[in-house]
Amino acid sequence: MSNLPPQLAALIDFAVSNEPVVFAERYLSAVGLTILFYDYLLMLDEEMKYIWRRPFTSVKALYIVLRYGVAIGQVVYFEGLLTHQIRSCVGSLIVLAVVGSMSLILANYVMLIRVYTLWDHRKWMLRTLFFGYAISLCATVAFVATSIVQLIPHVSFDPVIFHMCLVEGRSPYWIGIWLSQALFDVFLFVLTFFNAASRPRRANVKIITDLRRDGGVFYLVCASPRASFAVC
Repeated sequence: MSNLPPQLAALIDFAVSNEPVVFAERYLSAVGLTILFYDYLLMLDEEMKYIWRRPFTSVKALYIVLRYGVAIGQVVYFEGLLTHQIRSCVGSLIVLAVVGSMSLILANYVMLIRVYTLWDHRKWMLRTLFFGYAISLCATVAFVATSIVQLIPHVSFDPVIFHMCLVEGRSPYWIGIWLSQALFDVFLFVLTFFNAASRPRRANVKIITDLRRDGGVFYLVCASPRASFAVC
């Protein structure tokens, strides 16, 4: 590796010292992609009946983007583990960032509509939700764009040993991406909690049942891994 640039040589040496992790990431990505496509095959009949044969609507568009955006991201990521040139590495990083950002933004929009429905489509609640959504969206786009600009100079292709894309380090702005997502989930949980608490009920215990039914637990479950991604 004496003919390689010092930065790339050091990165390859680091990858070699963590060879089990590198191969585990490659193989686990292949396993995840296989399971994902297997799930698509299992649901194909249901999708043909309830999605593809129905008129095109905004809900259908959201479903398609969220459903298959994940697959595109997984394919692009896996391709980055098998690619053969630096341009493909940079392109994979950009496409993965765009697809991932769109999936997060659209998923948050779906949850926003859910909470808006719980509040009986009140206009003031719609303004409140879109205010929080706009902050989360702007933060996500800003942190993702900054991270990509920072990481592109540190993307390299290993032509010697692993023949895959390597990225030196991680962007500190990833914390902002996941933290903004986690805070939006908490924001939705708080609004769902106040909606459940404001309803007439016979006992205080019933509020737990209302939170489960209205998706409050789901928002907390979503927030937990996003918060852990921010700190890990």
